Amino acid sequence: MTLLHMARQHERGISLISMMVALTISLFLLAGLFTIWEHTRATFDTATKLSNLQENERLALTTIANTVQEAGYYPNYLRNL
Repeated sequence: MTLLHMARQHERGISLISMMVALTISLFLLAGLFTIWEHTRATFDTATKLSNLQENERLALTTIANTVQEAGYYPNYLRNL
């Protein structure tokens, strides 16, 4: 055995196939993470829009109630019992 042959036996490394498999698995995992991130962002945007809609609804109902009370109408809630 030559010195070069003995040195090659001790060399260890990653083969091209194992590197490609690792990259493929990593790409699938990254795709899953980006999908989760996108769905989370969309859910957050939807929740923000719903919150704004509820705030606008509350403001509109408060404005209508104040206008009706200024017109002199005060409902009698006890009458409906």
